[in-house]
Amino acid sequence: MALGALLGSAQLAQAGIITEEYTGSQDVFEGDSYTFDFDLWNTNSGSVNDDAPGLKLTKDGVGALGAWSAATLYLDFSSTDSDPEKVALDLNAWTFRIGGSADVLSDTFTFTRPLGGNENYAASYNLSSSQLNVLDNFGGGTLRLTASNTIGYANDFTVTRIGLRATTATGTVVPEPSTLSLLGVGLLAMGALAFGRRSRRETLSFV
Repeated sequence: MALGALLGSAQLAQAGIITEEYTGSQDVFEGDSYTFDFDLWNTNSGSVNDDAPGLKLTKDGVGALGAWSAATLYLDFSSTDSDPEKVALDLNAWTFRIGGSADVLSDTFTFTRPLGGNENYAASYNLSSSQLNVLDNFGGGTLRLTASNTIGYANDFTVTRIGLRATTATGTVVPEPSTLSLLGVGLLAMGALAFGRRSRRETLSFV
């Protein structure tokens, strides 16, 4: 029963939501372009490709191995004027293992602060199964955000958050070291208990 409980806890540790997120306050003006790297397989122990000095990596997602059941790209903006803002997004998966890159998501959208309303705007994209597979196969990628230089638009907004969240399928993430240690201790305890019972039986038989 104890082993079953330990195995159950290991199974629970295998499923989860892995999030990597940049937060802060980065002003963006017409023609500006910034890139952000997302690595959901490994810890970003080295330098992170973030050329927007106002935004920093504050959640370092790691451990999204195996199949992803879902993934969402989300962004938060703010604008202090009522002019329409035009934003272009280009998310590419890393394919350096085989060379080149693979496009995951390309989109352009506009947003406008409602008159007398909240200055904040949020956008999110739930990736399709085909987009998910491309991104999942390489563990992450790079998002390029551009304030499109278009006649009729005077882009001047602020980015406050950019994140990528992946949901891992049950049983695909490697159990945490603490869970493995607990499981090992449990197995040793059960082995010792079985040895003790066998020793007692042998003693009784000898008498």
